[in-house]
Amino acid sequence: MKFKIDVKDEHYRKVEDMSLSQLLSIICCPNYMFESDDLTYGNTATAFIHDGNVEFHKVMTEKVGKRSTFPPFFCTDLEAGPGTMIHGATEFPSLFSCSVTGNPEYAYEMGKIAALEGRAVGYNWTLGPAVDIVANPDTPTTSNRGAGMSPDEAINFGVAYIKGCQDYGMIATAKHFPGDGFGIYDQHLTTPEIPLTMEEWWNTSGRVYKEVIEAGVMSIMPGHLSFPAFDKPCEENGLYPPATISENLLTNLLKKELGFDGIIISDAVEMVGFSGFMNYYEACAKFIEYGGDILLFAKPDKKMHDNFVEMLNNHVVSLKNIRERAARVLAFKDQINHQFKGLSGTYNIEDHKIMAQKVIDSSIRVVRDRKKILPIKNSKSKRVLHLIVSIPNFKQLELLEAFKPELEKYFKSVEQWVDPGNKKVMDAIENNLFDVIICSVGNDYNFGTNVIRLNGTQSRNLMGGWVHSGVDVLFISHFHPFTHLEYKALMSTVINTNGTVKNTLGILAEKIIGISPLEAWGKYCSPRDWTLREWLDRI
Repeated sequence: MKFKIDVKDEHYRKVEDMSLSQLLSIICCPNYMFESDDLTYGNTATAFIHDGNVEFHKVMTEKVGKRSTFPPFFCTDLEAGPGTMIHGATEFPSLFSCSVTGNPEYAYEMGKIAALEGRAVGYNWTLGPAVDIVANPDTPTTSNRGAGMSPDEAINFGVAYIKGCQDYGMIATAKHFPGDGFGIYDQHLTTPEIPLTMEEWWNTSGRVYKEVIEAGVMSIMPGHLSFPAFDKPCEENGLYPPATISENLLTNLLKKELGFDGIIISDAVEMVGFSGFMNYYEACAKFIEYGGDILLFAKPDKKMHDNFVEMLNNHVVSLKNIRERAARVLAFKDQINHQFKGLSGTYNIEDHKIMAQKVIDSSIRVVRDRKKILPIKNSKSKRVLHLIVSIPNFKQLELLEAFKPELEKYFKSVEQWVDPGNKKVMDAIENNLFDVIICSVGNDYNFGTNVIRLNGTQSRNLMGGWVHSGVDVLFISHFHPFTHLEYKALMSTVINTNGTVKNTLGILAEKIIGISPLEAWGKYCSPRDWTLREWLDRI
């Protein structure tokens, strides 16, 4: 059933007497990264808090809450369960990992666990799930964040996650409207265009958003994506605007055609797809004027106030619409407090860990084993090189290094090299130092990277010919599900974890040597790349 905000006369009366500064404190959602962050604009209706341990989240929600006139919404990104942002909470691989298993119940449980553990440290809103369709393997911001590779998967697993969250007291947010996953550019660095016709969109992302809205999602996040098929260029620069500053996309498509009447919260307004398209404050004003409710990461400080005065004077935004958005946020707050009142917050953390282990175990898949080396036999007699090859600015090196002690449980010896250069690897093979090379590929998404494929000087480790020199070589793609598509000949044996977390490593080691079974990911183990056009023809 569609969610609808019930704005009452009392909400309109409240905002009618508010100053512009007070109104901005309702429609701006600042973000906090450290306990030392400036809280001078802390009296806000919403606040976003970045990753940290449990104590950090509890301290920040308490500190910000004390400065607010009314208890604010606290939101963060629990896209793949609570461990996405709360260190020490239950960690799942990714929402995409659930779609790999084919079991929507896993996505529901992920949402439920995000709600229960998130609420325990003060949250009532997650800016997830990403219901983007993973259509183009080279889309950097989607990868394993997307809900599936087809509209049906994105619907089934996205809706399941949403219901898990909202059934247990956590507002869910479907993103990134009108739908990422089709292009090759990063919204953090530019304004990507969605390369679909309207017919193609209605058959793909349009279907997804229609279904998640019908299922009752409370919040939708438009991305900084333009959609030429449904829009017109801006007069200022002749370019198609991102959805976040498009009246056609926010009001005509999302609100009118799709019938969404929940909260529209922008993606982070500091991203170049938004702030690089036009003047930052003008863009913020247009988001509000064209139908948006809350500006994510915007600070209601003096600069914002003074610039909004200018935008009001220049008729970029109207005071009527600012008040309308503020009234909607206050009504949303009252409605959510009533709807979630009395929901239980009790849980058994061990049950959550068991569920996460099930998802991890089920989502580790063989995508290629051309030389039939899996599982690795007689492991106790074999010397292993664990080679780590990553993209520049890789954030998870420490995690991959922790794979070595897990491998040491099952192999005669394990040596670990990080970015040693291909000559060192080739020399080791020629000197018969290793029987097996396990190459961990670190190409997790990192905002602003703009490419998730192996790139940079580290990728030169693959050169030199050592891969086909007689030693068994196993590649493990720990995050991006499509590494194997680029390396058709080079990578003869590939395992995808679809999002490695700490508890993945022990399970992965057991599967490599055959203690527990490895399943093949036959559905998507294509022998060649699909072009976007071929993909659209298949669905």
